[in-house]
Amino acid sequence: MSLIGVMTSDDSLSKLVLEQLSNQKHHFLHVISNDEDITEFLNFSFPELIIVDFSDPSLDLESLLISIREDGWLHTFGIIGIYDRGYTDEDNLHERLTALNVITLLDRMQVVTQLAKCIRILENNRQILFSRDISSKLVDAPRGSAVINNDLVEVSVYAGIAATSLVHRGLIPPEGKMRVQLSLSELLVNAVEHGNCGISFQEKNTFLEKGGDILQLIRDKCSDPEIARKRVHFEWEIYEDRTHFIIQDEGDGFDVSKVMEEEELDDFTEQHGRGIRMASLIGEDLFYNEIGNEVTFVVKHDPTLEVPPPSGFQKGEIVHVEPGDVVLEPDHTGELLYYISSGRYIVRQNGKDIGILGPPDMFIGELSFLLNKRRETTVIAQTAGKLVKLPRKSFVATIKEHPHYGLYISRLLGERLDRANNLYAGGASEAPP
Repeated sequence: MSLIGVMTSDDSLSKLVLEQLSNQKHHFLHVISNDEDITEFLNFSFPELIIVDFSDPSLDLESLLISIREDGWLHTFGIIGIYDRGYTDEDNLHERLTALNVITLLDRMQVVTQLAKCIRILENNRQILFSRDISSKLVDAPRGSAVINNDLVEVSVYAGIAATSLVHRGLIPPEGKMRVQLSLSELLVNAVEHGNCGISFQEKNTFLEKGGDILQLIRDKCSDPEIARKRVHFEWEIYEDRTHFIIQDEGDGFDVSKVMEEEELDDFTEQHGRGIRMASLIGEDLFYNEIGNEVTFVVKHDPTLEVPPPSGFQKGEIVHVEPGDVVLEPDHTGELLYYISSGRYIVRQNGKDIGILGPPDMFIGELSFLLNKRRETTVIAQTAGKLVKLPRKSFVATIKEHPHYGLYISRLLGERLDRANNLYAGGASEAPP
């Protein structure tokens, strides 16, 4: 995460952000304060993370959001939003940011205490968050885990990483991301508040009714060294058709069935049992262990998911395929490539399946296309899907009209080469002398 864009015209805020990240020497921060420079920065610099002041009246944020949505394949960066709670409604802001890669939102007062921590968490999880390559087969069930402190900002960041990574892998639609993210956040919050800290629903409600802040209540509880040592364990397992998120706290558990009986599932306004109810409605399945200190939240993948082609490719010929259709064959010259809008595609060489391509891989046949070489693999549709056919002439015309597309494709190829080099170096280092 070497390049971070900071988008605000507020000099005091940009100075504050720079101060908080000054000790993280491996990051390069670029402050942009007007709409034209923001567009140019996003299209030509390709940051992995941007920090946006969503309370800045001088920025045309609606145009920014529209441009990000139009070329979602290009704008894959994570977003940390900063807002002023006195002027901006957080729920309304969440609604406006639906389908974007918002990792977390910070109130301006939290910049000093939480921003640097958020960046560190994102850096430690960048391979999960920003990976777009799904050619390693999903049936191998990639796994991961994290240990979370009793800190609601950490909870928010990890929930954002988890939901965004599913979108990047092409497993859930962007418009469904925020609901998954909020469900995970609520379940993780329950693990911190009610599990590790032992805060009852009644205690929380009474504290809030008196004007208290839940963050302060958690800090008060963590003044007890025994509570402060407790952690939330967050794990995920990605299968071909679903993802399991497992959340375990170090508390005594609770009676899940009693909570579910006391509240109606469709009542989202009550705090009591809110996380359980929300996750029950959104997930494919939700189940606890016997004592109630571990919950598994199952998110079903969408096999029919379509990724709209970039605005520059929308005039290309649409090709619909069915399972078993041959998309590309060996020895064909690289005079065209395909943009993957939907579906899964098997890559086969010498009779052996060597990978699976999907929407996050974006293209089929790009190497032979760009290098003017004959193809060595066969690509076969594993599922029904939709492709955008891009002959060489139309592709070149698009690049001339949108030169930043060419830069972005070059970056993608560079990242693949870098991954290949790292794998080769790793294998070489493990080989016997």
